[in-house]
Amino acid sequence: MERIIESMRKGNFFYERLVSRFARLFRPLLHPAGKVDDGAAAMQEITQLRKTLEPLLSENESRYRALFDNMHDGVAIYRAEKDGGDFIFVDFNRAAERIESIKRDDILGKSILKIFPGVRNFGLFDVLRRVWKTGTPEHHPVAIYKDKRISGWRDNYVCRLPSGEIVAIYRDETARRKAEEALRESEEKYRLLVEHAPTGIAEFDLKTGKFVSVNDVMNEYTGYTKEEFLQMNPLDLLTRDSSKKWLERRNKVSRDEPISENVEYEVVTKDGRKLWVIMNVRFAYEGGLPVTVEVVLHNITERKRMEHQLRQMQKMEAIGTLAGGIAHDFNNILSAVIGYTELALNEVDEKSPTQEHMEEVLVAGKRAKDLVRQILTFGRRTEQEMNPLQVKLIAKEALKLVRASSPATIEIRQDIRSDSLVMGDPTQIHQIFMNLCTNAVYAMQEEGGVMEVSLIDAELDAASLSGHPEIKPGPFVKLTVSDTGHGIPPEVLDRVFDPFFTTKQKGEGTGLGLSVVHGIVRSHGGIVAVSGEEGKGATFDVFLPVVESTADPEIGIDESLPGGTERILFVDDEPSLANLGKRMLESLGYNVMAKTSSTDALETFKAGADRFDLVITDMTMPHMTGDRLARELMAVRPDIPVILCTGFSARMDEKKAEAMGIRAFVPKPILKKDIARTIRRVLIKE
Repeated sequence: MERIIESMRKGNFFYERLVSRFARLFRPLLHPAGKVDDGAAAMQEITQLRKTLEPLLSENESRYRALFDNMHDGVAIYRAEKDGGDFIFVDFNRAAERIESIKRDDILGKSILKIFPGVRNFGLFDVLRRVWKTGTPEHHPVAIYKDKRISGWRDNYVCRLPSGEIVAIYRDETARRKAEEALRESEEKYRLLVEHAPTGIAEFDLKTGKFVSVNDVMNEYTGYTKEEFLQMNPLDLLTRDSSKKWLERRNKVSRDEPISENVEYEVVTKDGRKLWVIMNVRFAYEGGLPVTVEVVLHNITERKRMEHQLRQMQKMEAIGTLAGGIAHDFNNILSAVIGYTELALNEVDEKSPTQEHMEEVLVAGKRAKDLVRQILTFGRRTEQEMNPLQVKLIAKEALKLVRASSPATIEIRQDIRSDSLVMGDPTQIHQIFMNLCTNAVYAMQEEGGVMEVSLIDAELDAASLSGHPEIKPGPFVKLTVSDTGHGIPPEVLDRVFDPFFTTKQKGEGTGLGLSVVHGIVRSHGGIVAVSGEEGKGATFDVFLPVVESTADPEIGIDESLPGGTERILFVDDEPSLANLGKRMLESLGYNVMAKTSSTDALETFKAGADRFDLVITDMTMPHMTGDRLARELMAVRPDIPVILCTGFSARMDEKKAEAMGIRAFVPKPILKKDIARTIRRVLIKE
């Protein structure tokens, strides 16, 4: 631009030199002392000079006009009037026409104040006046010009020509300013997006190993401030396994090996919590080497927790499926163990040590029966049985098992005083004791300690149950299990009953124990509470509502079982169980025919249906299942009562059996007292 101004100045110097030359030529003519011949000579010289200069002047004018009109920047030339009170357009190039959207012919000879009424507010008018007065060029920096016709950003350079005319050379900065504004808006939007995105975003320098920037969500995720982040390395946030994974990926990048875009890492927060994140990274390269990394983190902790829950639930479902698959065979085994034990008890001397031993076998068999039913319950395959029971009997039995499996460094103290009854499932009440005691033992397994178990009666009033409006005040059995182990941290205390939550090491616990305890207690209409401090042990209190009942809760052999003389057809494909059923029922006085084939049993029944008063059949048998056999039997003789027995069947339960006309549904293993009472109930209805 300075060269343009200089060219214009040179053009005017040319004119000035021309004027000076004319002055020298005409000077003799202007003085009386001059000679005529000299004047004639001067005129001749002028004529010759004109012939010489006219082509030069024309060429210079053409060069000037070409330069003027083809400049990319706008050029306006003004003449001052009214002592600088106004400026009149003298010239206007094509670039100026394009920039201002106006024709040159429409403005020449007109006032700048009329053509551009906003020039005063724009500030250019004052610059024109100063330059006209002082002759000193000025730069009018980029500013926005506005009037009713046009607006835009302009950058002006103003100077005065030797002729006194004022030249304004200016550039239209509107497009650049709009682009800059758009860029600023885009950058601001990007900044706001980064700052307020629902994901963590960070950038760090691989050369320094430090973070360069992080957004607010990263601070929320980790608990670190931005200032702390700028002093940290990504490895400072990762667990040992995740750090190893990170370094392996970084080494692959440095070797130009491909890596997956999204990888899961475990992050440790400032307060020690662990979060699972899925990380997406983008590397910036210089000279073929990665120098910076942009990271986007998504917190997937909740998703991982749900996945863990799902896996645990799938495990439980697998247990249920497994239990269903083996329950029939296992219950058949238990049927033999329990049944033959009961038969043996009838044949041994009551004072013999064998009597006591056999009774222990019977108790263990019944507990195994309950254990199978418990597994099936967790597999959603059976319903719990609620009966009045004396909790102290279960407590004593559970403590025997706990004492036998606990390290010698743990002292077990017990205070079992309550004789009250609760309405409950004995297997689930047993599980409450076992889970609480097992947790207490685990808390003391390294350094030993004391576990105290007490069972007393307690009265809870409305005030005590203010946080449990669904529980009615009244008498309760209070079970307390306390230990002197490592205790429970405050941040964990409120979560101990959450499903799948555990503080045990990986592989040592499922996180189901206490949540199961909580679920059982609530299903029994009770409440459970926990207290404790880190390093000072823990105490669990379980309150179960007391019920009034005259039922005898003791586990023992019923000497007065009901019997009869009716004729029974007993069907089971297991020879040992068929023989057991025959002997058990004959001991009750019945006339029994045992069959190990369902088809054989059907043919026998068809040959003499009136010979039988009752049919007892197993469910799962080859060739013909028990329910199908029952249909065939009732087709031959509709009034024949049928009792269906099963260790487990996925497609048959008590309601379905009743719907098809079967009189009773008895789960295996079959206890002598249960089958004896069931038979009499069925036959009495006849």
